[in-house]
Amino acid sequence: MITAPNMPGRLPRTRLGSLPSGFLLLDFPNDHECDEAMINECRMIRGLLTTEGVGWQTRIESVSSLADFEQKKWSPIDSPGVVHLSGHGTKNGLGFIGGHADWSAIANTLRVVVPRLKKRQQRILCISCCFSEQALDAMESKLAGYYTAAYHFSEKQIDFNTAITAWTMFYSRTIYRPDEEIIELINKLFEEEVISSREIDRPA
Repeated sequence: MITAPNMPGRLPRTRLGSLPSGFLLLDFPNDHECDEAMINECRMIRGLLTTEGVGWQTRIESVSSLADFEQKKWSPIDSPGVVHLSGHGTKNGLGFIGGHADWSAIANTLRVVVPRLKKRQQRILCISCCFSEQALDAMESKLAGYYTAAYHFSEKQIDFNTAITAWTMFYSRTIYRPDEEIIELINKLFEEEVISSREIDRPA
């Protein structure tokens, strides 16, 4: 289990609810990062969360090839409050060894790996890849009912150093209670808009 008693969430500020603790890191590395050959973003975040004392609430799922992604039998993993998606994004989807998965397929996976939200429950999605805002645009309708808000990068292209700095600030500051203030702090550090958030409306 990676869940713990419900804790109040503050993302977005306009809609309070219960944000279960627990972190699910979906690690989709490309060829130069696979097979534990080098440290990547999700493993760095897991190390940070472990240092912060919540490693026991953190689970990482890693898939590097398109064939493995398509064949993997995904199933709901407890009820994390934060799902972090990391990979190599394009306008149309995520790149894997052997090909690309379109955003529709990625959205379907994001729905399968978590249970549907209960009333007033909240869950956030962190999208860490190039074209992350475009990814959210493409996936948002499918994510309704499973996620209540998402963080994404503002620029289409994002480098590793910027991404890991932003997420280190994010997870160091907001282990259980994400809020809009962390966006302001991250963007202030970079002196430009690097990261943003958006509500995902619940189904009517």
